[in-house]
Amino acid sequence: MENIERIRLSNGTEFTLIPMGIEERDRLRYFKFTSDLNYYDILAEFENSDNLAVIEHILADGSVGATYNDCVSFKALTFVPSVEVDDKTITDIYIVSVGTDAVEKESQRLNTSIDDLANIVVMMSMK
Repeated sequence: MENIERIRLSNGTEFTLIPMGIEERDRLRYFKFTSDLNYYDILAEFENSDNLAVIEHILADGSVGATYNDCVSFKALTFVPSVEVDDKTITDIYIVSVGTDAVEKESQRLNTSIDDLANIVVMMSMK
């Protein structure tokens, strides 16, 4: 594969995108990539919501082509063997889908606030 583009998670982990490796549909964003990591290591990277806070699309020249800060939650990881990614390359790929629903993001923020308030109430009642 030539003109290698990547995605970089918040923790700095990078994955090599296949051509046309980012797609958006129905409040979901799909990243299609290759990796030397095994399925379970990739799964661990994307299941950690902190790693989804900011995902950068790194262009072939090393510049940042896009920054995604709307990735709310991990949805699925799929392994697809023997995909023809260009005229010269057949390789195994992974497809990860993440939610980009603003309502889900706000719901998560409110749940965190409620948890914080509950902890404060518990701490105050212990005094």
